[in-house]
Amino acid sequence: MITSCIWRSVVLTCCSASLLVAQPRAVPDTPDLPAGYRRLADVREISGPLAKAVTLDVTQLPLKDILRQIASQTGLSYAADPAQPGMDVRRTLKVAAMPAHRAIALLLEGTSLQALVSPTGQLAVAYRGPAGGPGSRTSPSGQRVRLSGYVRSAASGEVLRRARLSADDETVRVESNDDGFYSLLLTTGTHRVVVRALGYAPFDTVVSLTNDITLTVLLQRREVQLATVAVQANRGGDDRPDLDPRTPDMSVVRLDLPAVKLLPPVLGEADPIRSLALLPGVSLSSDASTAFSVRGGAADQNLFLLDEATVYNPSHVLGFLSTFNADAIDNVTLYKGAIPARFGGRLSSVVDVRQREGNANEFNGSASIGLLAGRGLVEGPLPKKIGSYMIAARRSWADLFTGLASDSAVQGTTAFFYDINAKTNVRLGSTGALLLSGYLGRDRVAGIGDLGAGWGNRALTLRWNQALRSNLFSKLTMSWGDYDYRLDILTGTSDKVRWNSRIGSLNVRLDEAWYLSPTNTIEFGAELTSQRINPGDLVPVGAGNAFNERRIQRRNTLMPAAWLGQELGIGPRVSVRYGLRVAGYERRGPATVYSYVNDTPVRYSAALERFEPGVVRDSTQFGAGARLSSSAGRGPRISGRFLLNASSSVKASYARTQQFLLLVSNTNS
Repeated sequence: MITSCIWRSVVLTCCSASLLVAQPRAVPDTPDLPAGYRRLADVREISGPLAKAVTLDVTQLPLKDILRQIASQTGLSYAADPAQPGMDVRRTLKVAAMPAHRAIALLLEGTSLQALVSPTGQLAVAYRGPAGGPGSRTSPSGQRVRLSGYVRSAASGEVLRRARLSADDETVRVESNDDGFYSLLLTTGTHRVVVRALGYAPFDTVVSLTNDITLTVLLQRREVQLATVAVQANRGGDDRPDLDPRTPDMSVVRLDLPAVKLLPPVLGEADPIRSLALLPGVSLSSDASTAFSVRGGAADQNLFLLDEATVYNPSHVLGFLSTFNADAIDNVTLYKGAIPARFGGRLSSVVDVRQREGNANEFNGSASIGLLAGRGLVEGPLPKKIGSYMIAARRSWADLFTGLASDSAVQGTTAFFYDINAKTNVRLGSTGALLLSGYLGRDRVAGIGDLGAGWGNRALTLRWNQALRSNLFSKLTMSWGDYDYRLDILTGTSDKVRWNSRIGSLNVRLDEAWYLSPTNTIEFGAELTSQRINPGDLVPVGAGNAFNERRIQRRNTLMPAAWLGQELGIGPRVSVRYGLRVAGYERRGPATVYSYVNDTPVRYSAALERFEPGVVRDSTQFGAGARLSSSAGRGPRISGRFLLNASSSVKASYARTQQFLLLVSNTNS
């Protein structure tokens, strides 16, 4: 189903109601039909719902309402925009046991509408000519106009990322972006438009363009019933290949979450991050950890983004599970090569995770119980259906049963994790949206020997999306990410000390995508990240503790970045994507910087056979905001493809990445 907001133009939309059929009269026919389309009047054999009989007795009812009545009696489906000229014309129709195609022909007789049949059998009602009347504004014949908008799920109203839209037998072809927005540049006139998305039925319709329009495309989920198991190679079907030979994308994998849930789960928990280990070039650090390396890189060289907020440690249960609840996740994209210029800060890969927006049509919820944890989710539309919301929660319950154990050591053990995902969005007209998403997750382990531990992530994102002039898509994002952990250590004297550490960042970024043509897109933007690092505090717990408090000096950093990139098609066979990212890193005050004798902050004592702190010679105080040190660099990116034929191509890419923040860990612990 398609709904639309039309700006001085005429467009067809798919309704689940009826099929429109018109008998040609003196009204001029559409001069240029899309390739493969025929007028219904030229179809010789009429069968199926079109041949079913209808009985109507209506007087002065809008034409679109009469069509819905015909649909309800026959089960027809059609494509037509209820807002186009002629649909609100009031008609009188009285027929008894008349075939549906003849009744519709009578209904449309004398109007400016005609029915078309697509090569796939989709029926559409197209406007025969440009909209006229006082004040109408149309573009001259042959002038290029723009069709843009969002692709969404008809069932839930959530955006569909990376849906493929093609016009006129793939003469023009684009994809919706990571926020579901698309932009097609076409000539005025009638065009066949086909929309496809993984897991959804393809939509095939006709669009009559006279000026720029904004159109929201709603796709229906495709249900598949397996009668027999057959393995087939499909070269010309509706399903797109895993690696599209026509794009310059390389080493980019997008996970389909319904497919992830079908994989064998770990203790009943579907895990999108563990699923990445099934991909070439990706390997887990161990079977008991979600930390992974990409083509030899370290685990800290992977950038994890949750709705564009940085997640520093995406793990639960000491790394056994990831922090990403599959019920709340809509899309996971792994960039393990040819990383776009808009991403930076890590060397090996980028894992871009997007949460679901929630069902914008109706309220529903779900709950499940697994061996390790229980989950629940609620979602639904906001009041007056101005948007939607989603709230999901998950908690493990191993600690609920440790008290039942016969072993006293086990009875005193505490081990659990929980996480909460939430997201809401408010639509701003037909081209904009305001989104707020958040995440909270924590782990706690205690009672295991003399050690206890706790850690957790928090993330918050506020984003404004807006399509400007139908060819400029703008995003303004503020995100906050925070990770903290603590270690509780019980010494031999029964004194307890706690080690606290934390890292947090606040990021503001502007992303712009300028769709000049279907083969020419420019992306540019800038961001500024403020980061505060607490390497660690050693704090005594309880009164009368013999240990003294120790605090390591905080680190404050500032990371600016800007980028510019372009994707350009050069003829039918060659396509390139190139860009440049410029990033900097500054350490800022307040801070105290010490200088040491012989420039050795740590020296080895041969007498004691151990390392000891060096001898301080002097110190320098830096005030808040003062620059202590800085570094910067450029990261060029380029990838390209040469199309050999419709199903194969040769691709190559080069990317230079930079990482200013590194993880230091003690593997012995």
